[in-house]
Amino acid sequence: MALLLALAVAAASADVPGLVPAPPSLPCAYGVIGVRLGTAGDSLVVAAVVPGGPADRAGLHRGDRVLGLAPYRTRTIDEFSRCAAAVAPGHAAPVVTRRRGQDTVVTCLATDVFHLYPTLSERGPRQYDRRQPPEPRTRPGVVEAALAAAADTTGITADLASLAGVLGREAARYGADDRLAEVDTILAHPLAAPDIARALATALTDAADVATWLTCATAPLAATSLPQRSWAVPAEASATATIDSLLAAPVEAAAGQVAQAWADLHPSEQERLVAGLLELLPWLARGGPAGEDDSLATARRRTTVVLAKRLRFSWLQQAALTLSWPAAPAARQALRRAATALPVIAPPPSLAATCQGRLRYARRTSAGWVVVGDTGPNTYGGSVAAVLDLGGDDRYDGLAAVAGSLPCQLVIDCGGNDRYLGGPSAGSAGGAIGGVAMLIDLAGDDVYAGGDVSQGAALGGIGVLMDRQGRDVYRGGQVTQGAAVYGAGLLVDEGGDDQYESRQFAQGSGGPASVGVLLDRGGNDAYTTAAGAPSAYATPEVHQAWSQGTGYGWRELAAGGLGLLVDAAGDDHYNTGEFGQGSGYFFGMGVLVDALGADSYVAARYAQGAAAHQAVGVLIDSGGDDRYSATVAASQGAGWDAAVGLLVDVDGADRYQGGELAQGAAAMNAVGVLLDLRGRDQYQCRTGQGWSGAVTYWGGRQAGNVAMLVDLGAGIDTYSQTENRDGSRGNRPGTAVFLDR
Repeated sequence: MALLLALAVAAASADVPGLVPAPPSLPCAYGVIGVRLGTAGDSLVVAAVVPGGPADRAGLHRGDRVLGLAPYRTRTIDEFSRCAAAVAPGHAAPVVTRRRGQDTVVTCLATDVFHLYPTLSERGPRQYDRRQPPEPRTRPGVVEAALAAAADTTGITADLASLAGVLGREAARYGADDRLAEVDTILAHPLAAPDIARALATALTDAADVATWLTCATAPLAATSLPQRSWAVPAEASATATIDSLLAAPVEAAAGQVAQAWADLHPSEQERLVAGLLELLPWLARGGPAGEDDSLATARRRTTVVLAKRLRFSWLQQAALTLSWPAAPAARQALRRAATALPVIAPPPSLAATCQGRLRYARRTSAGWVVVGDTGPNTYGGSVAAVLDLGGDDRYDGLAAVAGSLPCQLVIDCGGNDRYLGGPSAGSAGGAIGGVAMLIDLAGDDVYAGGDVSQGAALGGIGVLMDRQGRDVYRGGQVTQGAAVYGAGLLVDEGGDDQYESRQFAQGSGGPASVGVLLDRGGNDAYTTAAGAPSAYATPEVHQAWSQGTGYGWRELAAGGLGLLVDAAGDDHYNTGEFGQGSGYFFGMGVLVDALGADSYVAARYAQGAAAHQAVGVLIDSGGDDRYSATVAASQGAGWDAAVGLLVDVDGADRYQGGELAQGAAAMNAVGVLLDLRGRDQYQCRTGQGWSGAVTYWGGRQAGNVAMLVDLGAGIDTYSQTENRDGSRGNRPGTAVFLDR
């Protein structure tokens, strides 16, 4: 895989007349020229150039062999990175290349990151239209206070403050479009991460209705709230009039609000955006954020990003709130009373091909068909904008909200063991593409089996699935089960032992300008992702996940969103691959909060409270004897490249099994913390347990790392790293600390 010029690989070995060896350190001016380097044999070669960047304008080509940056001979990308970073923006950076046996000097005019990636800053230096970043609490929470005390005890408070300043300045180097306020705050105040993450989770678990869940879930995007129209429950009215006013009218109003969300785009731009959003799916299937792509595909994706920023999310948010009103208890009861007073009818001829079973009501509206199903088994499909089903074991085929055909969709199913199936296209079961979809299932052991963009998921829209009770099974592809890209996806399951199975980008997964939330309020649940894209690092038998509380962005193109998975109770099992279980990537924030139960976590790399590239990852487990296994690297409280990763376990006899860079470890100017507050614990990993790695990126940024493993429990703990002992403390090179009390 081609890497940024800052990554360390082997360079060409031949001597070049006129060039001198690169010194071990250089002053850092943070210059960049916009080139990706790879390897071919023993040489550095140009793998790609940033379109429109200095290297592109100067004429560097893919395949050029890179010998150095005059006057220095560079043999590794680390050396080349330090030399390039030492060139002040606006000054010449002479790159020595070899083409067809001839040495050539290609002079690039260095720039900075902010100007190299203009798509991240099209809206100017101001962050996008939302609230100001949350301020750290005047009185820190229990976890933050414990970490602050540990930092003070080990004498690293000043080092932590210094690194936090560097992380804040690092974030300021990039454009602020669609940046999460929470990420900006945590980069400047790393120890505030657990309290901010817990506050997000608590707001959701304290909510009790769809409208409040929606408001809490979309709060990080902070669109300006619009006045919500209310539909009064009629005291005395005909059954038909009641259904017209309480079901059909909100759906028609929501469709109009979705149209307002798209009003700033020309019809041709709307078509291009919908097509571009759908084109993301095969790109994600190939590896997405961690993969490589050709320049033409990158340009198309950039167009999608530019157009998606013009969607007016506040109108999508309002449409979702409007659709939530018929699901409110008073409105729902009035609807059921009115529906049971109507006679049974057969589906109209134009619906007969896609809807089978007995109905109580059917009317074509400006938004699409609105139907009420009887208590027997029914099948629903086609262009149905709203369904109220009174009971029975029903089947729903590929129902979704899709811009241009069915802008909004509402399903309220009152009972029965139902099946929600995907169709041949993306979108089903509370899935939205450019629109707003909402599915409310009130009772029954249900099966949700869909493809991509299903089960409370969205591309450029808002998708909601709420299941009140039952032992349910969720099976999906990618961008499923509380996931979104340029929008919001919300899945709430209120009870039962449930199974969640997805491919990738699922189970609380937030892409650019998005929030993806999965909230399970009770039961012994199993969360699994499998068969995603192959490992981004070519690790055999490992797949990418981007799931189970992962917020991710697209480097150089779009800042990441929020991925949040909250499980309130039960003995749960989490199984995923790379990037998961409280993981953040490129200005994204990933959070997994498990409140109670003896849980097991299995993952590969960048998992269990881990983050990379200006991101935040947090895993908090509040109780139970838990098992953590991260088989490869960078997990269990790990940070990489100006990022913050934390794992907090509050109580229980826990077992931690990690690979490299694990259990309170950090590298490339990052913060990595593992905090265990109580219990008799076992720690085993290959490298980590309060360990600081290299800081070669960007010439070291004139800062180190902060890595902490802190165990405050009274039990006797065991550690695989021989220098760590129960009841001891120690400071390691590079601001790494170990503390066991």
